Amino acid sequence: MLEQVRGSKELEIVLNHTTNAWEDVTEKKSTNFCQQLARLKLAIKLRQKFFVAHPNCQQLLSAIFYKGLPGFRDRNFVIKILIILGVAIASPLLSIIYFITPKSSFGKFARRPFIKFLNHSASYCFFLFLLILANQRINFDLIFGEKSASMVHDEYNQDLNLKEVRGPPPTPVELAILAWVFGFVWVEIKQLWKEGLCDYCSDLWNILDFITNALYLCTVVLRIVAYLQVEAEMRNPEMRHLGRHIIRRNWDEWEPTLISECVFATANIFSSLKIIHIFTVNPHLGPLRISLGY
Repeated sequence: MLEQVRGSKELEIVLNHTTNAWEDVTEKKSTNFCQQLARLKLAIKLRQKFFVAHPNCQQLLSAIFYKGLPGFRDRNFVIKILIILGVAIASPLLSIIYFITPKSSFGKFARRPFIKFLNHSASYCFFLFLLILANQRINFDLIFGEKSASMVHDEYNQDLNLKEVRGPPPTPVELAILAWVFGFVWVEIKQLWKEGLCDYCSDLWNILDFITNALYLCTVVLRIVAYLQVEAEMRNPEMRHLGRHIIRRNWDEWEPTLISECVFATANIFSSLKIIHIFTVNPHLGPLRISLGY
């Protein structure tokens, strides 16, 4: 059937065919008809590889995916990089504009598939950058100018490093990571509600996202427990000498701070694996990833 298609309009009708396809075409009941692709989604669900890999299907998918940037695939490599960097840098502004005026020209531009992909990829790369910062020994009091270098140096000589204390309060980077995690959880809840439990669990990447988000939430709970436990010890005159003054090598093996660090490290590994999913769109890495079965 796909071989007999004579134009893009007929191809859209074939790939969007449902039991009420004729009514959808004639009465225009769907405002986003060209991007529903009901028949194509059914073919993917039934693993009809020849149907999905047909050149006509791929041509329509490419046209839909790059609709926000016409002629992008024909541009010079340097121009492509500049466009991608420009959209990635402007992603926070585009997100704000979309939340305020989703029906404006900028809001509609932000909803284009390729622009959404660039925004999500830029956001996730920045999240990975925050994870890297969270694992470094950075003194935020010195960075934000709350204390001088000499004061910080003296405190480090008299007390233990912030990374070496029990129940440490959250740093600005950790609070930013928490905001991203809550966003990821909300996205997964929406996807689960839209697709249903069976379809959601059929994708192993969704399982990975669920495990990763659960580990981050466990980290938050353990950090809160550790902080409240140490604060209770600090308020107790008989245990005030303990609190945050215990050397790390003398901590209990079930110390919540230690467990939270282990859980956080595991979640970071899973988050790094998600980059493989982004490589799917690359014409060289995408087929390699699929051939490896990931």
